[in-house]
Amino acid sequence: MQTQKINIVCEDGFHLKGKLYFCDQPQDNNTVIINPALAVPQSYYSRFAEFLAQHGYTVLTYDYRGIGQSIDPTVDGATIRMEDWGRYDFHAVLEKVLTDLEPRQLYVTGHSAGGQLIGLSDHCKAIDAMVFVTTPSGYWKHYTTPFKYALALFWYVIAPALSYQRSYFPAHLVKIGPKNVPSGVIKQWASWGRTKGYLFDKKHEFDLTNYHEISAPILAYSFTDDHFSPCKAVDALLANYPQAAIEHKSIKPADLDKKHIGHFGFFRDSMRQSLWEETINWLESLDQ
Repeated sequence: MQTQKINIVCEDGFHLKGKLYFCDQPQDNNTVIINPALAVPQSYYSRFAEFLAQHGYTVLTYDYRGIGQSIDPTVDGATIRMEDWGRYDFHAVLEKVLTDLEPRQLYVTGHSAGGQLIGLSDHCKAIDAMVFVTTPSGYWKHYTTPFKYALALFWYVIAPALSYQRSYFPAHLVKIGPKNVPSGVIKQWASWGRTKGYLFDKKHEFDLTNYHEISAPILAYSFTDDHFSPCKAVDALLANYPQAAIEHKSIKPADLDKKHIGHFGFFRDSMRQSLWEETINWLESLDQ
C-alpha cells in the first residue's frame, strides 16, 4: 500500500489537506472518500483507510477547513460555517476525485456530520453508494431522556456561550470531539439542532433538491449505546434521502461481543473482522 499527501483547492480559494491511500496492485478503479465527523481529524480514519486500500480501493481522507491540517491561522474561525464543509470542502474533494482519479465506482463513508452534508454539493449525484456511520439528525427532541435535555442545554446555552467572541470552540472540554472547532461552525450547528428539521428545516433556506434526488444506496450503522446517534435520530436523518435504497443496521455491542461501541467505535481496529469486513462485502455486492 502507498500513500500520498495532497492539496485540495476549494471554489472560494481555501486550501484543504488530504491524503490518498493506494492499493499496491489495484484491480478496479473504485474510490472511497471518507467524510469526517465534527471535531475529528482525518488521521482518526487512517486504519480504516488502510484496510480499504488493502482490499483494492483508492481512499481519500481529508480535514474540513478549520480542522487538523486544514487550519489556516490567518482565517478567523468565527467566519467558517458548517455548511461550508459541504458546499465548498466536500464539493472540492468530489471534484478532485472525479477529475484526477476518474473512478469507475465512487463511494462515500460519512461519519456523523460527514453523512449530513453530502447533498450540499452539486457533485453528489456522481456517488454510487454511501456508508453512514452514526449519522443522526441533531434535533434534540429525537433523543431519549435524560440525554435530550443535556443536548438542549448544549444547543441553547453552552454552544452559544462558548462560541461568543471566540475564534474556536473548545470541543474537547465538552467531550464532543478531540479537536477544537471553528466557532462559526458551532453557532450554525446549534441553530440546526434547535429546529425540528435540523439543517433540512425550511427556516435555514437550503436548496434540498440534491438530497431529494440522490439515489445512491445507503448502508447506515447505529449502535444502541451511542447517545449521540440514537436510532430515532438516525432514521430522521435518513428520511431526507427519499430516493435512496436504505439499509439501517442498529447494532447492540453484545452482538459483536463488545462492551462498548458508541459514536466512534466503528473505526477502531477491533472492528476489522466484523463491521469492516461487512462493509467491504456490501460494497462488493453492489459492484457485481
